[in-house]
Amino acid sequence: VRDRFRRVRVVVDKASDALAGLASEPGVVRADRSGRVITLLVDGSVQLVVERAHRVAAPDLVEVHPVSLREIFLGLTARGP
Repeated sequence: VRDRFRRVRVVVDKASDALAGLASEPGVVRADRSGRVITLLVDGSVQLVVERAHRVAAPDLVEVHPVSLREIFLGLTARGP
Protein backbone atom coordinates (compact mmCIF):
# COMPACT_ATOMS: atom_id res chain seq x y z
CA VAL A 1 0.00 0.00 0.00
CA ARG A 2 2.76 2.47 0.93
CA ASP A 3 4.32 2.07 -2.53
CA ARG A 4 1.19 3.45 -4.20
CA PHE A 5 0.85 6.64 -2.14
CA ARG A 6 3.00 9.77 -2.20
CA ARG A 7 2.83 13.28 -0.80
CA VAL A 8 3.24 15.94 -3.49
CA ARG A 9 4.02 19.47 -2.36
CA VAL A 10 3.64 22.27 -4.92
CA VAL A 11 4.88 25.81 -4.24
CA VAL A 12 4.16 28.77 -6.52
CA ASP A 13 5.47 32.33 -6.37
CA LYS A 14 2.02 33.76 -5.56
CA ALA A 15 -1.33 32.29 -4.55
CA SER A 16 -3.26 31.12 -7.59
CA ASP A 17 -6.59 29.49 -8.35
CA ALA A 18 -4.68 27.07 -10.60
CA LEU A 19 -3.59 25.24 -7.45
CA ALA A 20 -7.21 24.51 -6.55
CA GLY A 21 -7.65 22.54 -9.77
CA LEU A 22 -4.96 20.09 -8.72
CA ALA A 23 -7.18 18.83 -5.91
CA SER A 24 -9.60 17.32 -8.44
CA GLU A 25 -6.96 15.46 -10.45
CA PRO A 26 -7.43 11.68 -10.72
CA GLY A 27 -5.68 9.90 -7.87
CA VAL A 28 -5.66 12.86 -5.49
CA VAL A 29 -7.07 11.56 -2.22
CA ARG A 30 -6.62 14.69 -0.14
CA ALA A 31 -5.51 18.27 -0.73
CA ASP A 32 -4.46 20.85 1.83
CA ARG A 33 -3.78 24.41 0.73
CA SER A 34 -2.03 27.16 2.64
CA GLY A 35 -1.37 30.35 0.71
CA ARG A 36 0.97 29.53 -2.15
CA VAL A 37 1.53 25.89 -1.11
CA ILE A 38 -0.71 22.91 -1.83
CA THR A 39 0.06 19.50 -0.39
CA LEU A 40 -1.57 16.52 -2.06
CA LEU A 41 -1.90 12.91 -0.98
CA VAL A 42 -1.83 10.99 -4.25
CA ASP A 43 -2.73 7.35 -4.88
CA GLY A 44 -0.96 5.90 -7.89
CA SER A 45 -0.89 8.64 -10.52
CA VAL A 46 1.89 10.76 -9.05
CA GLN A 47 3.63 11.47 -12.35
CA LEU A 48 0.40 12.69 -13.96
CA VAL A 49 -0.27 15.03 -11.02
CA VAL A 50 3.29 16.40 -11.17
CA GLU A 51 3.02 16.98 -14.94
CA ARG A 52 -0.34 18.71 -14.49
CA ALA A 53 1.11 20.95 -11.76
CA HIS A 54 3.88 22.06 -14.12
CA ARG A 55 1.35 22.81 -16.88
CA VAL A 56 -1.25 24.75 -14.90
CA ALA A 57 0.64 26.42 -12.07
CA ALA A 58 4.21 27.06 -13.27
CA PRO A 59 5.47 26.10 -9.80
CA ASP A 60 8.67 27.26 -8.15
CA LEU A 61 9.00 23.87 -6.49
CA VAL A 62 7.45 20.41 -6.72
CA GLU A 63 8.48 17.80 -4.15
CA VAL A 64 7.42 14.15 -4.00
CA HIS A 65 7.81 12.28 -0.72
CA PRO A 66 6.87 8.82 0.55
CA VAL A 67 4.19 8.67 3.22
CA SER A 68 3.66 6.57 6.32
CA LEU A 69 0.77 4.18 6.81
CA ARG A 70 -0.56 6.62 9.42
CA GLU A 71 -0.64 9.46 6.86
CA ILE A 72 -2.43 7.21 4.38
CA PHE A 73 -5.01 6.20 6.99
CA LEU A 74 -5.62 9.79 8.07
CA GLY A 75 -5.88 10.95 4.46
CA LEU A 76 -8.38 8.26 3.55
CA THR A 77 -10.53 8.66 6.64
CA ALA A 78 -10.63 12.47 6.40
CA ARG A 79 -12.10 12.41 2.90
CA GLY A 80 -15.34 14.21 2.37
CA PRO A 81 -18.36 12.67 0.61
